[in-house]
This record gives sequence, C-alpha cells and structure tokens, in this order.
Amino acid sequence: MSALTKSMSTNDKHKSTDQSTDQSTDQSNPSSEPSSSIFDDKTDYTYKPPLPLLAWLIIAIPLVIWDTFYVQLRPHTMPGGALYSSLWAPHTLYGTVDYVYGWPAWNDHVGFTAAQSAMNIPETVFYSWFLYVAGLQLTDWSYEGISQFQMKGDDASFAVLLCFSGAVMTVSKTLLYCKFSLFQNCNEYVC
Repeated sequence: MSALTKSMSTNDKHKSTDQSTDQSTDQSNPSSEPSSSIFDDKTDYTYKPPLPLLAWLIIAIPLVIWDTFYVQLRPHTMPGGALYSSLWAPHTLYGTVDYVYGWPAWNDHVGFTAAQSAMNIPETVFYSWFLYVAGLQLTDWSYEGISQFQMKGDDASFAVLLCFSGAVMTVSKTLLYCKFSLFQNCNEYVC
C-alpha cells in the first residue's frame, strides 16, 4: 500500500509541474491575455481645451475663410472687380497699407499672397475638424459646462494632433510673411 501511495504522490507532483508549465506558456502567449500597450485600438486619451483656444478658433476661422476668398478671387474682389462689394472694403483699406494685399503686388505678379492664402485652406480644415469633434462631445453649452469640458477618445487625440499641425502652419506662415515683408525692399547694402 505504501508503494501505491508513493506512486500516486509522484504522479500528482508531475501533474502539478506540467500544469504550472502550461500556465507559464499561456502567460507568454500574447493572444491569451488582453494587451495593455499604448498601441491598443481604443485609448483613454483626455484633453481639456483651454477656453482662449476655443474662443480664438471660433473667431479666427470665419476671418481666415473671408481672407482666403478675398485673395484667391483677386482681382475680382478688388475695387473695380466683378465681385467687389462692401464685404471686401476692409481688405481694400488694408491693401493701401500692406501692398501685398493691394494693387501693387497684383500688378507686379507677386504670387506670395496667393501661396500663403492657399495654406489657409488645410489650416482651416484642421481647426474646423478640432471644433467639430469638440462640439460633438460638448453636452453643456453654458460657461460652466464649457470651462469643465474635456475631449476624450481616439477622435479627440486625432483632433488635437490636427489642431497642433494647424498651429505649426500658422506660426510658420506668420514668420514667413514677416520675413517676406522685411526682405521685400532689400538692397545690396542691407541684405
């Protein structure tokens, strides 16, 4: 009887060793456990947009669209053009101060204004997408609701990336515009 007991206890030891080996191989198998890496399909991303950013985008987007239409439709939107109306009057006034927007640049075939204005299009699309995603997630449109607002999920992370890309475009375009204005009347002694 003691030999039988010894045999059974030895078999139990082998079974428990085999089970622990199976468990360790299961743990090393990535498909047996849920992954918690940063590359999962669903993220817990959260972003709290500052109120000045939201206000700036709400004000800036229509102005940038207005400016883009003025520049891309020149000379029709300039005084004497087929589309000229009081809608474009502020641009006419501004064109007397900053010649890039006025007749001097148009007559000299300066393409910089149209090129920088063309960059307004993707920039505005990026900013608009950010506001669209924010608007979809915002449920309380009161000041208190907006000040407590947080964007969440994959859509929010993509919208923030686009907003950041638009901001990089805005800064780059602004610096390029300043450099262009600075070096436009450059001569051999200054530049």
